[in-house]
Amino acid sequence: MSDYGFCKHAVAFGLFLIDAPQPSGKKKSKGKKQEPDSFSQKYPNIADWVQDGWIEIGRGEHTTSKIRVLDEGGLVWEGGTRTRSIDAMLEEAEQAIIKWNGG
Repeated sequence: MSDYGFCKHAVAFGLFLIDAPQPSGKKKSKGKKQEPDSFSQKYPNIADWVQDGWIEIGRGEHTTSKIRVLDEGGLVWEGGTRTRSIDAMLEEAEQAIIKWNGG
C-alpha cells in the first residue's frame, strides 16, 4: 500500500481546524460553556463522535468508499462512493451516526 506518507486522520483533523475558532489568548473561566464552532453546529453528531471514535476521509486500497466512521470495535459505517462533495460525505456520515446511535 502506498499512501505517499499522507495520513487521512490528519486530513480529517485539518478539516475540523479550518472552522475551529481561533484561540483568544484569554483563559477560559470555569463554569462557562464554550460556544460551538461552525463545524460542530453543522455536524453535531460527528463532533461528538470524534471524542471517542474517528472518521477517515479518502479512498483506501481495499475500499471504494471515500469516508468511514470507526470506533474502538472497528468499522461502523462507510459511504461516499457516489457523493460529489466533502459536505455531502460529511452529511452522510452525520446521518449514519444518528442511525447508529438509535436515532
